[in-house]
Amino acid sequence: MVRKVAVIGGGVIGLTTAVVIAENLKDVQVTVISEKWSPDTTGDGSAGFWAPYMLGDVPEKTLRREDPVFNDLFLDCRPMTERELSVFPSRFRYGLSITSFFAECTKFLPILMKRIQKKGGRFIEKKVHSFSELAGSYDMVINCTGIGARNLVPDPEVKPVRGQIIKVRAPWVKHCVVMDNEYYIIPK
Repeated sequence: MVRKVAVIGGGVIGLTTAVVIAENLKDVQVTVISEKWSPDTTGDGSAGFWAPYMLGDVPEKTLRREDPVFNDLFLDCRPMTERELSVFPSRFRYGLSITSFFAECTKFLPILMKRIQKKGGRFIEKKVHSFSELAGSYDMVINCTGIGARNLVPDPEVKPVRGQIIKVRAPWVKHCVVMDNEYYIIPK
């Protein structure tokens, strides 16, 4: 018996979710439903940088361990040297140098869509206003709408976290810099 799965959301989370399901589960028909597709999704403007974010109450001493708590998540993770820290404002007493990855979403999203199609997945361009619209048509519905969940669920507590992007030509910038989880510079 083929199980029908709907993934609502055509951004990086929705398409990645659909790929994982389509490529790893047998007897599944995946349909991705989205109001917009790349290059017009919110994800197309995102940095796509993967790193520890909003660490909250993680004590500084935990981050200063010789073997940082995130060490097994990255290709490299080490405390920054005094010399590396010296280029930043003096309020930064500690920093991590990590080797991670970023996905340029305008290129990555179409690749994910091709992988879904290769496994027989379908795409429907439609705004879903309520989960009840999909009732009876799918065995499972997965909500990957991101900020769109504010209206779909509805949940007024869902708020955008980011949104200010400035693109500049700066070929001398070779490393990603994240400061206080508020500002970041990502070379592309």
